[in-house]
Amino acid sequence: MLVPEFLHLSCGNLNVIMDGMPFGCWRYLNVPSLVTEMTKMRFELLGTSMIPQHSDARVLDQFIYKWSHFKEIIASVLVEKYTDIAKAGWNVTEEEIKRDVTDLFSRNFERFIN
Repeated sequence: MLVPEFLHLSCGNLNVIMDGMPFGCWRYLNVPSLVTEMTKMRFELLGTSMIPQHSDARVLDQFIYKWSHFKEIIASVLVEKYTDIAKAGWNVTEEEIKRDVTDLFSRNFERFIN
């Protein structure tokens, strides 16, 4: 999915069909600007019904730097999205944030494979 329109279309289809799960970023798209754009779009279209990151790294040092980069990206996207929600009038609680982060990095995958 190199074109943003295809990402938008696939998220829309997944939202309707729900037989699929967006899962990380293809390694050729694994550059911060594209990962940020894709992650924001997925949050806007699917909420937390996705798996934001995975690693297809074949060696440990690649996994470490990819995870390090992604932690910064997901943190900034989450702050932005929770700020948007708060501005719209929702009182976001710490419990909701913990629930969402657990879903994103654990439970969504478990639910999907079961």
